[in-house]
Amino acid sequence: MTLPYGISRGYDRSKRTSPWFVRVNGKKVAHFSTEELRDRDYNQRVGEAKLYGQQAMVQLGAGDRHAIEEMKRQAAAVGLDALEIFRLGLTLTGDTQRRVKECGKAGAAFTDWVDARLKRGTIRVRRAKELKHMVERLCERRGDEYVHQISREDIRFFLKGLDVSAQTERNNAASLRQFFDWCIGEGWRKDNPVVMDYRIDRTPATFTAAQVKGLFTKAAKLHPSLLPMMILQWFAGIRPTATHLMDWRDIDFGKRHIVIQPEANKTRQPDLVDSLPDAFWEKLAPFRQDAGPVRAPAHIKRYREVRNALGYGEPPRKRWPTDVARHSFASHLYGLSGDIVEVSRALRHTGSKVTLKHYVAKHVTLEEGKAYFALAIPQKTGAQAALPRRGL
Repeated sequence: MTLPYGISRGYDRSKRTSPWFVRVNGKKVAHFSTEELRDRDYNQRVGEAKLYGQQAMVQLGAGDRHAIEEMKRQAAAVGLDALEIFRLGLTLTGDTQRRVKECGKAGAAFTDWVDARLKRGTIRVRRAKELKHMVERLCERRGDEYVHQISREDIRFFLKGLDVSAQTERNNAASLRQFFDWCIGEGWRKDNPVVMDYRIDRTPATFTAAQVKGLFTKAAKLHPSLLPMMILQWFAGIRPTATHLMDWRDIDFGKRHIVIQPEANKTRQPDLVDSLPDAFWEKLAPFRQDAGPVRAPAHIKRYREVRNALGYGEPPRKRWPTDVARHSFASHLYGLSGDIVEVSRALRHTGSKVTLKHYVAKHVTLEEGKAYFALAIPQKTGAQAALPRRGL
């Protein structure tokens, strides 16, 4: 399919701080500090372009032509251009003209409103970040358009172009809905273009024991240095962002616990993982080091190569499920123990309600749970034996 406009991505060697860029119609429109951020922006632009291309067919009937002629007639009487009137959404007859506001300026005012609520303590920090992040992303796309011009189709195109899971898409829609509710209160819109009438399947995507075995086999063949980080994600339920910042000194084999430092934790609080079975420590022991980062060099790029080798990646490939390692760990642990409180404690949740609703696939059986945690990690190969053991 031919995209409505040319989109490409590349690397700018003259930029030291933000070398990766996205180009639209031959012009570099944005620079990014990491390749991952560039690819995310690129995928969103491509997704929006495809959706627009699929529904770009417009037909005018006799009534539409009559309305255009009437608009031209009224515009000529006051010395205005008909297209300008249509773009601003103004009316020349009836009551007062509609108030207009650019999306970018409305987003800046909304951000100030959120900051004021945050200062008063009437909104949580995490919710404030979500609201500001989504409005910022929307303003990047439609900052020059007027708030009242953004339609339901525009919002649908924008959300689908983010290429996220269904639940994350619904969360993003809720943030945008609050933004447009605020715009209605300011008099810049008469309705809310965000529709929240669809249901989300809350059963998380998980991998079976056979799929996880294939993943670890492929990683041992392509990039064996990834295995320690993957063991922490798939068999301890630790978030990938935490494993990326974890040091071997945080893993105590003697006391059998793992410390997650505040800077590596999602809640920005220190955390302790101390309920892991002996099978986990047996899996991690062959890779043990005294000091140094657990992550491998270029771990994001290498892990992406492993997933691509399994058939996951950008369309038309299969999409890698969101947080699948943590969900697989929780689901198989629940199938093995049948105790949601134990699963919630292993995930370091404050309560079991969120664990049962968002993290556990209840179809996992006891036999599947046993097979999952009994998986054997590929032993050290020649490539692994050549890895430096830091701190020894």
